[in-house]
Amino acid sequence: MIPAGCINRNESGTPEGGSAADWCDPERQVPQKFRPVFRLTSKDVFASRGWGRGSGFTLTELLVAVAIIGMLAGMALGVYSAVREQARVARTRATVAKIHRLLMERYESFLTRRVPVSAVGLPPRVAALERLLAIRELMRVEMPQSFRDMIAAAPVHSPLQEAYRRRYSQMRPSPENQSAECLFLILTTGPDSARDQFADYEIGDTDGDGWPEFIDGWGRPIRFLRWAPCLIDSDIQPRVVDATGTFNVDLAIEAVKHNYDPFDPWKVDYSLAREGEPNYPPRSWYLIPIVYSAGADGEYGIRDIEYVYASEGSQAVELNWTGPSNPFYFQQGTSRQLNRLGAPVGSGWVDNIHNHRLGQGQ
Repeated sequence: MIPAGCINRNESGTPEGGSAADWCDPERQVPQKFRPVFRLTSKDVFASRGWGRGSGFTLTELLVAVAIIGMLAGMALGVYSAVREQARVARTRATVAKIHRLLMERYESFLTRRVPVSAVGLPPRVAALERLLAIRELMRVEMPQSFRDMIAAAPVHSPLQEAYRRRYSQMRPSPENQSAECLFLILTTGPDSARDQFADYEIGDTDGDGWPEFIDGWGRPIRFLRWAPCLIDSDIQPRVVDATGTFNVDLAIEAVKHNYDPFDPWKVDYSLAREGEPNYPPRSWYLIPIVYSAGADGEYGIRDIEYVYASEGSQAVELNWTGPSNPFYFQQGTSRQLNRLGAPVGSGWVDNIHNHRLGQGQ
C-alpha cells in the first residue's frame, strides 16, 4: 500500500516495486517527482572544471595573462607620460610668453627713452650717433645678459644698474646660469617689478646661489639673450646664418636693406661691408631679445652666455669685450669680432621653446 502523500512511481514513469522509501522522501513526505534527481556540490562543480586538488592555471595561461596586463599597463603609462609632457610644454609656453610680453615693454621703451647726453651744437648725424651709443649702453646695463654687462662701467648713469650692482655686491652669484639670473633680475627689480605676475612654480634657484631664475616645465632655467644676431630659428628676426649656423654675409646685407634697426633711424651705424672691407661686419638689422627653454631634451643647443663660459671661460670675447656696446660685433682694442651669439651648436636647439616662435605651436 502506498503511504498517503506519495505517488506510485509507475505514475511518474518508473517501474513498480521497492519500498515506500523508493516512492517518497521519508523525512518530508514530499513526492519524489518534485525532488531533484542530482544534488550538485561545490566539489562537483570544481571537479567538473578540472579544479580539484593538484590542478590550476597552466604556465602558458599565466604568461598570457601577465603579457596582457603588461601591455595594458604600458598603454596607460604611455598615455599618462604623453599628457604630462604636453602639460609641461604648455606651462613653459605660458611662462615664456609672459616673460616676452614684459621684456618687450622694457625693450621698446628705449625707442623713446630720454638719454643723459647733450646734443646742443652738434650736427644732426653726430647727435644721432651720440644718442644711439647712449641707448645701447643703457640697454646693456639695464637689460644685462651677463654679469659683465651688469658691473662694467658705462658712460651713462642708470639707477637700475646701481640697484643691480648692490645686489651683486651683497651676494656673489655663480656663473653657470648667469643669463637666466640676469633675466629674473631685470623683471623683478625697481618700481616696475613684475614678481607678483609669476607663480611660485615658475621660479627656482637651480644652482643654489641665492639668485633665482624663471624655470620651465621641466624645472630648468629659462635663459635669455638681449642681442642674438646669429639666431637660426626665428619668425620675428632676420636670419643671417645658413643651415650649418655659419654667418652668411649676403643674408646679413639683405637683412640690413629690408629690416633695418628702428633704434637707429638716422642710419648712423649702417654698413653693407663684406669681410676684408672697411667697416665690416654689415649692420644694423632689427634684433629682438630671445627668451628660451631647452625643451624636453634639456639641450639648449645655441651659442649663449652659459655655453661660452663653459667652453671658453671668462676670457671669451663675449665676456671680455672693450669699447662701446654694439649688438653686431665685440670690440677688442682696434679689432672687431663678429657677435655669433644665438648661432646653433649641434641640434639640441630644435625642440627649444622660445618667444621667436610662440605662434607656431612648438
